[in-house]
Amino acid sequence: EFRRVLFRSHESKQPLLSLMKAKVLFQMQKYTEAEAALSDIITPFDPALLNKLKEQLAGEVQFRLQHFEEAKTHFWQSLNYETNQSAIQRINDWMERCGWYEANVQKYFSVNPF
Repeated sequence: EFRRVLFRSHESKQPLLSLMKAKVLFQMQKYTEAEAALSDIITPFDPALLNKLKEQLAGEVQFRLQHFEEAKTHFWQSLNYETNQSAIQRINDWMERCGWYEANVQKYFSVNPF
């Protein structure tokens, strides 16, 4: 029942279900489908914690799709919801990683490294 509800979340337009669906798809390495599930979320969450999780997941999805500039944007947006210094450092590390891959992925990898 859970799987049926989760994978039909695009019909219900429940943003939390779309976020959960995106997370499951990401873990299944179905990044394009995860991106689509995240795009179904059009309104901000309350509580804001879910906005942070959405932006970080969107950043990781875009990173895996090699859309590094878009990934950086999502990680940057997630900083709006973060106050913990170690979490902020982790997000900054992701943004630096995006910049490095954007500059070097073609130089060092002949195939998709993900």
